[in-house]
Amino acid sequence: MNRTGPRHPAVKLGLAALLLSGCASSPVHYYTLVPAGDDAVAPTGQAPYVIDVQPVSIPGPLNQPQLMLRHGESEMIIAEEALWASPLDQELRAALIFQLEHKLNTTNVVSYRLSAGKPVIKINATFEQFDGWLGQKARIAVTWQLNFTDGSPQQVCYTRAVQASAGGYPDLIATQQALLRRLSGEIATAIGQGHCGRGSLVNVQTQAGRFPPP
Repeated sequence: MNRTGPRHPAVKLGLAALLLSGCASSPVHYYTLVPAGDDAVAPTGQAPYVIDVQPVSIPGPLNQPQLMLRHGESEMIIAEEALWASPLDQELRAALIFQLEHKLNTTNVVSYRLSAGKPVIKINATFEQFDGWLGQKARIAVTWQLNFTDGSPQQVCYTRAVQASAGGYPDLIATQQALLRRLSGEIATAIGQGHCGRGSLVNVQTQAGRFPPP
């Protein structure tokens, strides 16, 4: 009896369809919150102080390898084809360091021993919200705290911002970068003026700081 031919053509067709579906799956893209930067405007570290941006805090459901998207008011969608280049909490900290170093013309240090005798401003940030609706908008809500080694009063401030975002993932990331620039700008203003700016809600009343505006 000849058994050389396929007896179950449906199985063969099913395997072919499975292979085709695998080939047609969406490619994975990786995104970062840190801008490419411009060597022409690199910070020189001439400010009379240095900064120490601490590891940021972000809710566990948002701190995922994939982008977490809002849908409606209560649904969260995992974007399997859009991943962060590094863990989100590290992305946020790196973006804050980049923005603040450029806005304040200073450097971020990991140890007070590396401050070269300059006062150190320790910056803590707790993200309550960092999410977006694809093709619609992105938002952040952050409580941030400044502690000064020169004896200036502590500052505790709050920033909340929403910005429209039309388009796909690159547009959403660009909008989130813009929101982080705004956050960094408010932190820089608070350092220079000694109090939270008008765009922030003051949680703790403070006196004027001792540092000149950046």
